Amino acid sequence: MRSRTFELTYVALFLLPLLLVPAAQASRKQRTILIALDQSGSMVQSDPGRLRVEAAGLLAATENPTDQVGVLTFGDTAHWLQQPVARDQFDFNLLDKVGSSDAHTAFSPVLKTVEGYLLRQPSSFFQDNDVSLVLLTDGRSDPADKLADADRSQALSIAGQNAWRLKVYTIGLGSDLDPDFLDRLARTSNGFSIQAGSAADLPDAFLRVAARVATLPVYQRSSSPQTLAWA
Repeated sequence: MRSRTFELTYVALFLLPLLLVPAAQASRKQRTILIALDQSGSMVQSDPGRLRVEAAGLLAATENPTDQVGVLTFGDTAHWLQQPVARDQFDFNLLDKVGSSDAHTAFSPVLKTVEGYLLRQPSSFFQDNDVSLVLLTDGRSDPADKLADADRSQALSIAGQNAWRLKVYTIGLGSDLDPDFLDRLARTSNGFSIQAGSAADLPDAFLRVAARVATLPVYQRSSSPQTLAWA
């Protein structure tokens, strides 16, 4: 995995100039980035090459060395794969443990788990840190123990109650999604929602989110493959 870390870092350094603007436009707070990756069974078809793992590593690699990075996996439940640590201490090998094993998808457990992390922080933490949740999914709410409406409602409620200290960024993969819900989840917390048509689009989607997290303009490709325009 060490070689992957070097590859991700190289790619991040190569692409980072696309995201840079004068420092005055960027957030001066330290950032805490929490990455939640869907590991429901459908991800086997949506992302057979596990490109979401590479894209998540790319996002982590673009952060400043002292920024905090944490990773969760979720299906019907949510679990920490890596509690937030300084990026220069982040173990990229842990990303190899991301699987596609859960039969269901639920979003409220992710928000509950993140809320538990927020509640453990002193109030002074939020004066110096911008906390963001980047959530990638390829499906709709399909919990095993409750109705989908209840799961979505609870997720939206938690996001709204914590909007003053947490922004949620959603990345939808493929076509079997609930885009309205993902968009509402992001907007409820003053975040941003984006869709990736295929797994091959994930690196670009994660970089767009990285730009938003850093409060930088978001780039988009123009008709010329050599030209990028700011959106």
